[in-house]
Amino acid sequence: MTPSSIYDPHWALYPKAYVATRSIGPVEINGDLEKPVWNSVPWSDLFEDIQGNDAPANAIGPAKTAFKAIYDDEHLYVGALLHPSPVFRTEAHFTTRNSPIYQTDSDFEVFFDLNGSNHGYKEFEVNALNTVWNLMLDKPYDDGGHEHSGRIAHRGDSAFYDVNSQTTAVQVLEGRLNDASNQGALWSVEMAFAFEDLAAHLPSPVPRPSPGEFWRINISRVELKGEVNWTWQPQKVWDPLLRKHHGKVAMHMPDSWGYLIFGDTVLELDNSSWRDPLWPTKLAAMNIYYAQYFYKSLNGFYTDCMEELAGYLDLEITSPFKVDLVADTDRFLATVSASDEDQAISILDDRLLQVIPSARMSSTAV
Repeated sequence: MTPSSIYDPHWALYPKAYVATRSIGPVEINGDLEKPVWNSVPWSDLFEDIQGNDAPANAIGPAKTAFKAIYDDEHLYVGALLHPSPVFRTEAHFTTRNSPIYQTDSDFEVFFDLNGSNHGYKEFEVNALNTVWNLMLDKPYDDGGHEHSGRIAHRGDSAFYDVNSQTTAVQVLEGRLNDASNQGALWSVEMAFAFEDLAAHLPSPVPRPSPGEFWRINISRVELKGEVNWTWQPQKVWDPLLRKHHGKVAMHMPDSWGYLIFGDTVLELDNSSWRDPLWPTKLAAMNIYYAQYFYKSLNGFYTDCMEELAGYLDLEITSPFKVDLVADTDRFLATVSASDEDQAISILDDRLLQVIPSARMSSTAV
């Protein structure tokens, strides 16, 4: 996409990015983030409230939390350090695999959307006892999605999902878990995710990443049975009622996650300057999605008329693009393209976002 001032509002909403470099050696998963393989790997930005600067004034301030990531030919490795909060203790009770950890325990969560489609994304949780819960969402819950995991189904059932090559470890570095005096603990997490597991059950093959490729990810820390949510990338999306992009207490919005960029053994990719060239088009497509979602809540059906949606759109975001829109009562398809691109973005009513050749588009704009 050609740089242009008309896209400045889009780039102002660009999410965080983190560059994962190739590992300089083998990674032994033991929860120790001070071993040599991690020494030169930069930390992420500190986690924020899930709503970012839209968090309520009485929200509990985030305790220091950050992650780092590296990869090799077979795995992505994520390490994190979770400092205690002065307000509550570190809870850890579940010991059975695929238990709903966030419902009671202090919880570290990693989300992956490998193809950026908002569908078929994976979520991995771990508590301070190294108990894991692995699940896949066919699509977000708000779009009629369902959990696939070993919590609700057995191997061989259509709703079953688990991983074959996952390795995790935690260390409690200071303090105690479930401390009666309400003091929190400092704990570390180290996780190895096999690319084969992460790419499973997607509609088309996803090759192992090479330098310059990217995924959508987010990472969160959940406390107090879900009442506290701190994330690397705040969950901000277009709100047609408020008429602004606003932080939401909802992790299952993959379109609002950050970017994981795969680098080489040196940081030749700068996470402050690298950008997804299709971001402005994708943001416009999602703007139409949220406007349609709101329009249907008011009228009971979707519209095929962009003029009828205009009052619920951020026109600064959508106006630079050509939009083809088809809809009936319960379905819609919007295809968004820019004049200087050979690719377009399509968005469906169930939030399925896809990159398609512009040649597939109708020559008549709505």
